[in-house]
Amino acid sequence: MGDKEEVLISILDELIGEELKRFKFSLESIEMKYACQHIPRSKLEHAQVTDIVSLLIDHYSDNAINMVKDALIHIKKRDLADQLQEKAETVLEELHPKNRTTVCQESYKKEVKKKYGKTKDYNSLPGEWVDFDKRFTKLLILKRHPNLQEREYELQSRGHLELRETYKKKIDEDICLQVEDVFASDENGEIPSTIALQGPAGIGKTFTVNKIMFDWASNNIFQGKFDYVFHFNFRELNTISCKVSLIELISDRHSNLNLDEILARPEKLLFLMDGFDEWKFPLDQDDSGLGKGECSKQPVAITVSRLLKRKIFSESTLLITMRPASLGTLEESVTLQRCAEILGFSADEIQEYVFNYFPDKEQAAQALNYIKENESVLTLCFVPVVCWIVCEVIKDSIERGEEITRNLKTITQVFVQFVRILLKYHGNKCPSDTIHKLGSLALAGVRKHQFLFQEEELEKLFSNHIQDASAFLDKILFKQNLSCRSAYHFLHLSIQELLAAMFCVSGMSDEERNNLLCEALDNSCFFNVVCFMFGLTNKNTQALIPDSIVLPISVLRTQLENWMNKAMTSSSYDSYVLELLNCLFEIQDEEFVRKVMEYRYTDHLALIAGYLNKHDCTVIKYCIEQCGEVRSLDLLLCILGEEEVKVLVEVLQKCRCFS
Repeated sequence: MGDKEEVLISILDELIGEELKRFKFSLESIEMKYACQHIPRSKLEHAQVTDIVSLLIDHYSDNAINMVKDALIHIKKRDLADQLQEKAETVLEELHPKNRTTVCQESYKKEVKKKYGKTKDYNSLPGEWVDFDKRFTKLLILKRHPNLQEREYELQSRGHLELRETYKKKIDEDICLQVEDVFASDENGEIPSTIALQGPAGIGKTFTVNKIMFDWASNNIFQGKFDYVFHFNFRELNTISCKVSLIELISDRHSNLNLDEILARPEKLLFLMDGFDEWKFPLDQDDSGLGKGECSKQPVAITVSRLLKRKIFSESTLLITMRPASLGTLEESVTLQRCAEILGFSADEIQEYVFNYFPDKEQAAQALNYIKENESVLTLCFVPVVCWIVCEVIKDSIERGEEITRNLKTITQVFVQFVRILLKYHGNKCPSDTIHKLGSLALAGVRKHQFLFQEEELEKLFSNHIQDASAFLDKILFKQNLSCRSAYHFLHLSIQELLAAMFCVSGMSDEERNNLLCEALDNSCFFNVVCFMFGLTNKNTQALIPDSIVLPISVLRTQLENWMNKAMTSSSYDSYVLELLNCLFEIQDEEFVRKVMEYRYTDHLALIAGYLNKHDCTVIKYCIEQCGEVRSLDLLLCILGEEEVKVLVEVLQKCRCFS
C-alpha cells in the first residue's frame, strides 16, 4: 500500500456511522466539479474504508486527495479536511496535484525550449546549429480564403509583396502577424478547436509550428490556455510499424510527463500536426471492433486518424499544417473550424529577416540592397527560403572577399537555386518526369496568358497524382455559383516562366524550339521565357541545376544567337531593347555579349521613355563593358534616380555621346 492510500485511510477512519455514509453520497457532486470518472453508487454503498480508498485512487487518480478534502468540507468535517491538507503537504508533497503539475510542466518546457531553441539550415553540417530567433521572422497569415480576383491580381503583378502590403495595412481581423491569433475566437465568440494552416513549399509552415513550441515553452504565449503542447511530424509518424497508443506516442518522445493530468484535462492540450501532405495512410480507416480510448494500442494509421477525427482527446485543440493540394483530402474526413493560409513575408519582414541573418549591419545592408535592386528577386523574397538562399550566397561571397553578386549574378541563378532547394527538401514525392510535365503546363499557360489552372487539367496531366507536383503548385478554393471549386497556380509567375524555359530547352525538338523563338519575336509574353533560356545556357547556372534535369545546350546557343540577330533587326526592336539587354546579362558570356553588342549597339544604344531601376542600369553597364566603345547612349526620356546614375557613370567614358 502506497503513502497516498495510507493517508486517506487514516483520515477516513475518523468518520463514524452516518458521517461515512454522508461522505460517500457527497462524492457524486464533487465528481461533477472535477469532471472525473464516476464511481457507481452500488460499489460505494456497502464498501468499507479500505475498499473506498481503492475506488477513490482507481477513479480519481491524482485528484483523489483534493476531492476527499472537498467532500469532507461538504459534510462539515473541516477539521479532518485540514488534517488531510497538512499530511498531503508534508508526507505526500511530491504527489500533490498542483506541485506535481508545476514540476512536470517546467521540466517539459525546459526540454522543449532546448530542442526548439536551435535550428538547422538547409546546408548545415552535422552538429552545426543556429539560434532559432536568428532565422524566424513574423509571417503574414490570412484567416480566410483569398478570393479569385485577389489571387489573379497577385499573380499577374508578380505581386505578392504589393498585395501583402495592402493586406498588412488593413485594420482587418482577417490578417494576423502573431501565430496565437490563429486560435482566437471568431465573430460569434466561438473558439476553433480544429485549424488547418496551409501554404506552399518553403513558405514557413514548419517554422511556424516550431515557433509555437518555442514560445509556449518560453512562457510567451498560451499561458493558462494550454498546459501542454505536443508536436508530431507526419513524415516521422509514417515510419512507425508497431501498434501504438496516443499516450505512448506522447510519452515515448518526452520524459517527465504527468500522464494522469494529461488524461484528466484534454481541454488543456494543443496538438501540432505538421506536414499532412506527407501522410501516406487514408483517414477513412475502419476501426470498428477495435479498442477505444487514448491508451488503446492500434496501428499508427488508426491512432492518428482517431486523433484527427476527434475520436480521442476530443476536447483538445488541433493545428494541422499542409500544402494546399492536401486540404481537400483532409476535409473529407476532418471537420475544420478554421482554415488559415501563410502568405509569407511583407517588405518589412524581408528587411527584418535579412538583419536577423547578418549580425554585421553593414553586410545586412549590402544584402538588402541586392534584393531591392533586383525586382524579380524582391517579389519572390516573400518566400522565406528565397531570403535564405540570397543571404547564404551573399554571406559566402563576403567571407571569400568576393563581390557579393559573384555567385548570384543573374535572376536565373536565384530561381534555379530555389527550384533546387524545392526538389531536394520539399519534393520527396516529385518523380523525374514531373518537372517535364510542369514545364509543358507552364509553357501552355504562358502562351494563353493563363495563371490559374483548373483541377481537371492537372488531374489529367498527372493521372490524378497532383500531389507529386505540390512542391511547385499552390491551390486556391473559390465559390462559383452554388458550388465550391478549386484551381492551382505556380508559386510565382517567374517560376512558371522558368519551368517553361526548362521545357523549351530539354523537352522540345530543335524545330519546335525554333518555331517558339520565332513566335516570341511577335509575342511579348514569351520574352521572360526566352530570357530564362539565355540564363540556362550559362555554365555557372548549369552547375546549380539538379542532376535529374538534363538540359542539352549544344544547339541551343546557336539558336539563341540567331534569334538575337533577328530580334535586333525586327520592326518592333525599339520597344524591347532593355529586354534584349537582359537576355545578354543572363547569359553572362563575355564573348557572346561582345559579338552581339558590336553587331548592333556600338553605333547607337537608345532606350525608350520609362523608369530605369538600379538593376536595369546594372544590365546596361554590363553590356557596355563588354564592347570597346558605344558612339551614342541615348537615355534622354528615361527616369533615373541618383543611385541609378552612379551605376552608369562608371561606363560613360566608353560612350562618345551621352544624352
